[in-house]
Amino acid sequence: MSVSNPPQQTEGNAQRPRHMFIDALKAYSGGPLKDATLKQLWYKARWLSRLMNPFKGVEECFMVAEGSEEGLHLQAEQVINRLSRHERAVRQQQKVDWNKVKSHIPNTVDEVMGTEAETMTLAFFKFLQAGINSSRGDDTKDLKPVILDLIPQRYLSGPTNEHGEKCIWNSVSTSAKNEKGARGFTNKVTACLLCPIDYLQAFDANPTEFVFSLVAQNGSFSRLDREGVPKFPSFMYNEDMIEPGKLTNGLFRGPLLVAVYMFIFVSKRVAKGEKKRARKGIAETHQMENVDPATICYAVLQTWVGISDMSEWSKTDRGVDLSMLYTALRQLLGLERGRDPWVDVTLDWWDSQVKTGGTSTQDRVTRDTEAPSVLETLEIERRQRMATLS
Repeated sequence: MSVSNPPQQTEGNAQRPRHMFIDALKAYSGGPLKDATLKQLWYKARWLSRLMNPFKGVEECFMVAEGSEEGLHLQAEQVINRLSRHERAVRQQQKVDWNKVKSHIPNTVDEVMGTEAETMTLAFFKFLQAGINSSRGDDTKDLKPVILDLIPQRYLSGPTNEHGEKCIWNSVSTSAKNEKGARGFTNKVTACLLCPIDYLQAFDANPTEFVFSLVAQNGSFSRLDREGVPKFPSFMYNEDMIEPGKLTNGLFRGPLLVAVYMFIFVSKRVAKGEKKRARKGIAETHQMENVDPATICYAVLQTWVGISDMSEWSKTDRGVDLSMLYTALRQLLGLERGRDPWVDVTLDWWDSQVKTGGTSTQDRVTRDTEAPSVLETLEIERRQRMATLS
């Protein structure tokens, strides 16, 4: 289900009796949205899906943010102390996400929470979650047939087909664009884009041997750092900016990542390189004046899912935990502007871009226990940047 345009709130539906909205929310069962206020709420939920952790439900965000130690025990000190760095980061981000919910639909949240009725609250969370899930699913579905066309030309070094057209597929027909099983590490181009940036030179030297070693895990290559965070894939980078030993150089500036972001948030036509766009993108519709870091992280996930051989949206890809990747990226970009020059420059760059246009054996992924973790490396680089300013 989708709602193409939000209805304009009128004085009539804004001032109607409170119980009418409550009854409509309780009665909702997945059918057509006939209630004007529910349509507004559904539209907001679809927007929130791109601003929140896609692996955590909205009800859980509420409990983490608002739950009391006596009631839900989610904030108890003894529990917090046992959490890993990743888990603490997730909880902090959930608090931020719940604040986004309250910011985007303040009156509705106040109205629902003011009922003090558990059935009403559950109906509210169920409705919001349905809207969130529908939006994420639509983005994944819309990207599936076109994401390969968004891959920069320099990656398309495969053979030509019988019509003399460039084709990134090595052993299957061009009609396999809709066959997800032919993507991921099955294909050299998508394998290159998913390859951890640390190993790009090894991939270029012998793609076939490298992919076999990485997937079979019988060599020195690993897709995870020692904390289990997926190593950043090359599609996240502008390769012209990368520098050995500098994990942040070129990070979040990959051409495919930018194209996917434009496709979701700005305009499908702009993403494809066309100058004209048919209508406002969702970022403009929802008056996003500055790029929300969470939207960049969301685009990373949608890019990963799109070029992988995953058949559907999932938390894991062959044992790689995408929720850990998302949390690490949110943590990296989550600092307030003015606290880290690199974050400021990166987000300013994104603002300008938008304005201008596991259980089986194969799913047991090993970790690189020798090198510093992704977050440790990023923290070291941040401290080095701050030291130069003091």
